[in-house]
Amino acid sequence: MDHEKDNRPCSENTVDFSATLNLPKTTFPMKANLPQKEPETLGFWDNIHLYEKVMSLRKGKERFVFHDGPPYANGHIHIGTALNKVLKDIVVKYKSMKGFHVPYTPGWDTHGLPIELKAMEQLKGETDPLKIRTACREYAAKFQRIQQQEFVRLGTLADYSNPYLTFDRNFEARELEVFLKMVEKGYVFRRLKPIYWCPRCVTALAEAEIEYDDHKAPSIFVRFRMQTPPPGIKGPVYAVIWTTTPWTIPGNTAICLHPDFDYAVFRHGDDAYLAAESLIPSVAKASGFDPLNCIIEKKFKGRELEGLKALHPFIERESPLILGDHVTLDTGSGCVHTAPGHGIEDYQVGLKYSLPVLSPVDDRGRFTAEFELMQGVHVEEANARIVELLRDKGALLQTEEITHSYPHCWRCKKPVIFRSTPQWFIRVEDGSLRKNCLEACDHVRWVPSFGHSRITSMLRNRPDWCISRQRVWGVPIPAFYCLQCQEALLEPAVISKVIERVRKFGTDCWWTDDFSTFLPKEYRCPHCGSGDFRKEQDIFDVWFDSGTSHWVVLGLWPDLAWPADLFLEGSDQHRGWFQTSLLTSVGAFDAAPYRTVLTHGFVVDGEGRKMSKSIGNVMAPEEVISKYGADILRLWVASSDYHDDIRISKQIMSQNADAYRKIRNTIRFLLANLYDQSNDRFFDYGTNAVAFNARVDLDRYIMLKMSDLLHDVENCYESYEFYRILQKINNFCATDLSSFYLDIVKDRLYTSRTDSPLRRSAQTTIHEILNTLLILIAPVLSFTAEEAWSHLPGDKPESVFLADWPVVCVENDEQLRERFDFFASIKAEAGKALEEARAGKLIGHSLDASVEIFCASPPDYLKESLDTLRQVLIVSAVKILDQASDDSSASWDEKKNFQFSVRKASGSKCPRCWQYSELQNQGLCARCFRETKV
Repeated sequence: MDHEKDNRPCSENTVDFSATLNLPKTTFPMKANLPQKEPETLGFWDNIHLYEKVMSLRKGKERFVFHDGPPYANGHIHIGTALNKVLKDIVVKYKSMKGFHVPYTPGWDTHGLPIELKAMEQLKGETDPLKIRTACREYAAKFQRIQQQEFVRLGTLADYSNPYLTFDRNFEARELEVFLKMVEKGYVFRRLKPIYWCPRCVTALAEAEIEYDDHKAPSIFVRFRMQTPPPGIKGPVYAVIWTTTPWTIPGNTAICLHPDFDYAVFRHGDDAYLAAESLIPSVAKASGFDPLNCIIEKKFKGRELEGLKALHPFIERESPLILGDHVTLDTGSGCVHTAPGHGIEDYQVGLKYSLPVLSPVDDRGRFTAEFELMQGVHVEEANARIVELLRDKGALLQTEEITHSYPHCWRCKKPVIFRSTPQWFIRVEDGSLRKNCLEACDHVRWVPSFGHSRITSMLRNRPDWCISRQRVWGVPIPAFYCLQCQEALLEPAVISKVIERVRKFGTDCWWTDDFSTFLPKEYRCPHCGSGDFRKEQDIFDVWFDSGTSHWVVLGLWPDLAWPADLFLEGSDQHRGWFQTSLLTSVGAFDAAPYRTVLTHGFVVDGEGRKMSKSIGNVMAPEEVISKYGADILRLWVASSDYHDDIRISKQIMSQNADAYRKIRNTIRFLLANLYDQSNDRFFDYGTNAVAFNARVDLDRYIMLKMSDLLHDVENCYESYEFYRILQKINNFCATDLSSFYLDIVKDRLYTSRTDSPLRRSAQTTIHEILNTLLILIAPVLSFTAEEAWSHLPGDKPESVFLADWPVVCVENDEQLRERFDFFASIKAEAGKALEEARAGKLIGHSLDASVEIFCASPPDYLKESLDTLRQVLIVSAVKILDQASDDSSASWDEKKNFQFSVRKASGSKCPRCWQYSELQNQGLCARCFRETKV
C-alpha cells in the first residue's frame, strides 16, 4: 500500500491544519532508476576504497575462507555466470557483516583449447609455439579485464586489484609443486590407454570435458566364425556380436562373455550361432531369421566357453572368447565385441588376458597404415565402408541406423572417439586415491545434501584421470625422454629444478630454453646412462590448473588459509572442479580442500528449456541490467530456489521488479517518517531514542516481530537458503509492517506533537527496524541498501557494508505477543466487515466507523484494551458486547469466534485527525487541541 496517500488535512474543512502535522518527507526517491543510479554507487564504493576498508575493519577477526572457482576468460559473462557470482557475493557480504574476516580473491582460468583456437584464428596458420602462447595470453588477459568489469557492475565486492590468473608464473610454479607431491606419492604414470579423443580439436579429453547428446550411428550384428567350436557342436558355428561403431572392428582382439550368463548355440539352416540365451529371439529377428526355424542345440554357462577362439571377419587374426563382468543383457547378443584400443572396459579386461592394444587411428580420426585397407579414411566415413566390407565377407547379419546417446566434446560439440595413445594419468582406478577421496567426502558438508551421493557415485566409477593434452597453451608436463632408449623420465629432482625456472621466468621458458637448463648438472638417464634428452611436448589438462588452485591461491595470498570453508559452483562441477580439486588435494595433502560445497542448478528459460541462441531465448546479464538494474537481477538470483534449474524470462524479471518496488516503498515510508516537519529536522537517534521498556506496547510488539525476522533471516543465510530470506522479508514488510504496524502508527506519527513520547517511541522503533532491514537486505539488494543507508539520519558508518550485523535486544514478552497477535486476528476479520460497510455506502474511510464486537471466548484483557483496539482497527470507537447482536447486518467470521457490527461513528469529524468525537476549541478534538496547543 502507499502509506503517503492518507495525508492530512481533511479537504472538507476551510482551516488548514497541515502546518501542525508531521507529514512524511524524504529525499529517497520513489522511482529507483537503478540502471542510472547504480553506477554512481559503484563510483562511491571505488572512491572510498570500500573493499579495503571492509578488510581493514574485519582484520584479526575469525576468518571465513572462500575460494572462488575460476570462470573461463574467453568471452563475455552469461546469465549463468552472473547467477554464480551473485550467489558468491551474497555469501561473502553476509559473512563479513556478521563479523568474519572474509577476503575474496577472484580468479580466472586462462589456459586451454578454446583460447588457443581463438588465438590461432587470428594468427592464420602460425605454428611457432611462442607466438601462439603470446597471442593466447593477450586474448585471455583481454577477456579477464572485460569479465572483471562485468562482475563489478553486478555489485560484487572483491580484491579485483589482485586476482589470481592461471597463466601467472607464481600460479604455474605452485601448480607444479602439487604435481611434484603427487609424483612422489606414486599417483602419476604414463601408459598407452584408450581415452576420449576429439579429432577436431586434436587433443585428449578428460571425463569432465565430455557431454552426452543424441547421435545417429549404424547398428550392426556381425558373425565371427569359431575356429574352435563349443563342445558337441558340429558344422560352421558363429559368435554373434553387436556394435554401433563399425570403425572399431579393425581393432577387435577378443569377444567377451559374462561368466555367469546362460549362452546357447542355436541352428538356422546349415549354420549355428552363439548368443546369450535370453537374447536369441532379438538376434534372430534382427538377422531376418525365421524364429520357428531357430533350434537351440546346446546351452552353456559363459565360463565354460572361455578360451575358445573365433576368427576376425576380415583380418588374419584370432579373436578369443574371454570373460568380463561388464557384459549386460540390455541389448545386443551377450557376446561383446572387444577392442582394447577403443574402450576403457575393453582395455581393462584386455589387461587381464594380455590382449594387444590396437588403435590404428591418427590424431585427426583417420586410419593409419596399421589398417592399410582404409589408410587416410576418417572413421565417420569408414563406418559405411566397413559395413560393406563385412557384407562382402559374408559376416554382416543386420544393419540399421539408430539414434542413441553418445559422448561429445564440450568445446566443439562434435562426437568424440575412443583412441589409445600414450598419455599421462593420475592413478585413480588402482591404489588408495579413490578410497581416500571417498572417505574425505564424508567429512565435507554438501549443500544440498544430495551432493554427497552425486560426487561419491562419480568417484566410484571414474577412470584414471588423463592429465595430458596435445597443445601449447598451458603448463608443460615437466617430463623428459631419453633420446637413446626412449624411456620417459619423471623424477622429483628434475621437477624441482623446473619449478625454480618457472617461478623466475614463467612457462614460456619450456619452449625457449634448452633441455639442459632444467636438469641437474651432469644428469644422466637412469636406464641407459645417456645424457641426451628431449622435453615433453604435452601440457596439463586445464582441469589440473584449476584443480590445484586451492593450494596455489590459499597458500600464496597472505589473508587466506588452506583448506577453504566454502566452494560454490554449478552442479556440473561434481564431475569437474569439485572432483579435480578433491583428487589433487587428497592426492598431495591427504585431505579435502573444502569444508563445505554448495551447488546450484542451471539457468533455463521460462518454459524450462536450455538457453540457446538458435531458439532465441538467451538473456544476457547486460540486457537485464540495462533495463532493470543489477539489483533486480540480484533479487532474481536470491529469490530462486537454486537447488533445481533456475528459470528466467521477461515476465519473471518483471515480477521481480514488482516485488522490488514493494520493498523500496516500505523503505521509503520508514525513511520519510524520521522527519520532523515542525522543526525541519530529522530524528536524532542518539538524542531522541526511547528505551525499549518505555515504548508503546504496539512498538514493543513490532520489535518482537523484528527480532523473529532477524533470527529467521540469519538461519536462512547460514543454511544458504537465500530464496527464503526474500520470502520472509517480503512477508514482514507486507504483513507485519504495511498491513499492520505502519497502518496503525501513521496516526501517531502524523498527529502527535513532534517531541511527544508517543511519537518518539514510534520513530525509535522505525529507525531500529529500518537500520536492521537495510543490513538484512544489503547482501542481496546491495545498491538499494547502500542508497537508502545514505539517507538514514544520524551517526553511522559511511557504507552499509561497514556496519555490524544487527542485534535486536528485546526481551521476549509472551503476554504482549499473545495480546497483539489476538488484535491482529481481530483486525483481519473486522477489515472484512468494514469493507462491506464501505461497499454499502455506510462509511467512507474506516475512521467514519464505530465497531461493536462480540467475542465468543473473550480474553480477560479485551475490555481493558478498547483504546488500543480502536487504534489497531483504525476506527473512531470500539465497543465490546456481552452477547451477540440481533442486528441482521452484523457479520460473523468464518470460525464463529467474532461478531462485528459496523455503525456510523457518533460525534463530529475532527478536521486534523479525521476521528469522530465531541469537538472542542478551534473545532478540534480534545487530543488534537492538546497536541497543537491552539
